[in-house]
Amino acid sequence: MSLRVSSYLSALQALSQALLLAPQNPFIFLQFAETAFTAGDIPLALKNFLIVIDMNDSDVSVPQDQSPTGISVRAWWGVKLVRRRLCFFLCNQELNSAF
Repeated sequence: MSLRVSSYLSALQALSQALLLAPQNPFIFLQFAETAFTAGDIPLALKNFLIVIDMNDSDVSVPQDQSPTGISVRAWWGVKLVRRRLCFFLCNQELNSAF
């Protein structure tokens, strides 16, 4: 394991402690998801990006037809990056199994 990945895993441990202290804060979930994505834990990243979206979309004061803003935009971009990484992984896996 490289030093870089090890540092991200340490950051994930620290952020998990922050999540225990403030589970209602979507920004900490977003930081956790971004760090998990960078560390290469794609399923964990997707789960936390979707948690952020769910936490922000559950606000009843915002009209449903309004486009996302702020932290929701970052979370949706995270979901897009995760999807791209998963598609790339699956396409490479199919190409390798064909040969």
